[in-house]
Amino acid sequence: MYFLLIFAAATLVLAMPRTLDRLSWLGLLSVGLITLAGTLAMIAAGINPTKGRTVSATVSTDFYQAFLAITNPVFSYAGHFMFFVLISEMRKPEDAMKAAWCLQGFATVFYIIFAVVIYVYIGDTVQSPALFSLPPKWAKVTWGIALPNFLIAGGLYSHTAAKLVFVRFFRHSRHVYKHTVLGWTVWTVLCLVAVALAFILAISVPIFSY
Repeated sequence: MYFLLIFAAATLVLAMPRTLDRLSWLGLLSVGLITLAGTLAMIAAGINPTKGRTVSATVSTDFYQAFLAITNPVFSYAGHFMFFVLISEMRKPEDAMKAAWCLQGFATVFYIIFAVVIYVYIGDTVQSPALFSLPPKWAKVTWGIALPNFLIAGGLYSHTAAKLVFVRFFRHSRHVYKHTVLGWTVWTVLCLVAVALAFILAISVPIFSY
């Protein structure tokens, strides 16, 4: 609970800049961190495979578990709604498709490789998230590297959600482009609401709490 409050406060700080040009460098840092964490996790799984593991192409399951298995990859691509906001602030919007192809290509290939490697070495006892299935020392290292990425993602998601509403409120007004008291007040409230909703979901919905 207290950890989530601290995390939420840090997320709010990252979400507060009004334009993405001040947050774009965080995207590069985020990619580097999650790639490093995932690579180390695969190495850890390869060095410490689960003995007697079972690898199955298909398994019998119930609706809840099947639905949960589907939502995991769906949420992995949840950031797609940010494309439109990102494009609107790009200096060269015509380059958007190049960036999208680059993102999709890298993310999809990396996700597949990560999932296959982890499952092959850990088997059907793999937990969600998979980092919980690693030996304690490796788990701490990979989580330590991955956590800043989650913080950055939370800040960018909150920023984008607030931006969508903010632009709706003040479209064609000076508050979008100028530093006004009303503009900053509404922006701060929207960021607070976005982070607060995420916090409530994180503590109230079990599958979101991890």
